[in-house]
Amino acid sequence: MDFKRYSKYILPALIYAIVLTACDPHRAIDPKYRGLYRIKNHTLDTLKIWTNSISLFVIQNHVNNVFHILPDSSRHIFQSNCDEKKLPFFFNFLYLLSPGLKDSIVIFSLKGEKLCEWDEDGRNLPGKQFYKESSWKKRVWEKEEKSYYEWTFEINPGDISKGGE
Repeated sequence: MDFKRYSKYILPALIYAIVLTACDPHRAIDPKYRGLYRIKNHTLDTLKIWTNSISLFVIQNHVNNVFHILPDSSRHIFQSNCDEKKLPFFFNFLYLLSPGLKDSIVIFSLKGEKLCEWDEDGRNLPGKQFYKESSWKKRVWEKEEKSYYEWTFEINPGDISKGGE
C-alpha cells in the first residue's frame, strides 16, 4: 500500500471517526430541553423597546438595539437548548455575559416618550422587574419526548404608567 498516495484520505477519516465517537451529535442537534423567552405587550399601544444588553441581540429584525411590539402581541427574544435540565439559562446568561455593563431595557412610546425602565441592578428590588425571574410567567409542557419551558415577561398598562417601579 502506498501510504503517501492514501494519506490525504486517512487523516480526515481518522479525525471524522474520533469526532463521531467522542461526542453524541444527536445531543447537540436535538436537545431534550428547550427554553423559550418572550416579551408580551398587553397595552393598547405599539411599544418601542431599547436595550443595551448584548444578550438580547438575538432578537431578529432589530436596528440599533431597538425593536417594536404591537398591541396584544408577543416577541420572541431568546431561545436556549440543552440536553440537561440547566434551565433557566437566560437569567444567568444576562447576569454573567457582560460583567461591568449594567444591562437595561427601556420602553418608549412611538412618539419617543420614555414610559418605563428596568435595569439589572433592580432585580432584587420589590415589585415587577424585567431582570427578576419571578416577574416572568412560566409555562412547561412536553411534546415528542422533549420538555419545553417558556418564560413570558408581560408588559401591562400599569407597568408603563408607574415607570417600571
